[in-house]
Amino acid sequence: MSNRSLPLLSTAALAAVLSVLAVASSSAAAAVTVTKVAPETGPEYSASTVKIHGTGFDTAPGSTTVSFGGQPATDVQCTSTKLCSALTPYAAEGTVPVTVTVGATTSTSPVTFTFTTYSPPKVDILAGRKGAGFSRSKLTDRYPGIITAGNVYLQISNETATAQTFTGPTGSVTLEPGSTFGDNFPVDESSPAVFELAETSAPKKTLTVKTKQPR
Repeated sequence: MSNRSLPLLSTAALAAVLSVLAVASSSAAAAVTVTKVAPETGPEYSASTVKIHGTGFDTAPGSTTVSFGGQPATDVQCTSTKLCSALTPYAAEGTVPVTVTVGATTSTSPVTFTFTTYSPPKVDILAGRKGAGFSRSKLTDRYPGIITAGNVYLQISNETATAQTFTGPTGSVTLEPGSTFGDNFPVDESSPAVFELAETSAPKKTLTVKTKQPR
């Protein structure tokens, strides 16, 4: 069997091949994809922290943007080309696609995020022999505050037959029978928030709320 040499490429031809390979490599490196988000759900109209996994992200501040159903996320931070975090926009209930844009390239991966019905923790004011009291005396709250990023949210409902007044992080509130108050207040992990009912000697006249960063 005879030995045959492969034809040699001219310098120009070799340069052309290398140029094509370089372009292909660059395109592959620039591909922007979203493979997963965590968590996959979060409350509507609140800023929840979401981690976005994928490829092609740019770690330079402001170079990578994230959208949920076309609405821009805030506080986008990319720690690598494969991981970013962002705060969800104030969107209504529903399932929307999550996209990442770097330069002129936007991901087309079919990854979604579901905004769920806003349902923060709730504490009732109940009638008792020694006066009105809270349905519980302690809780930990990390439910994302509505609209305001970095806050938590708590609902207090008056289930007694008379108006009830209490003080909390945002001041004094009087609740009519059957009404509900939503308190949107800042997180302070070093000092719990205290809600205290007026004019009562009930054992649970005080509600202590430990707050943690929303997630």
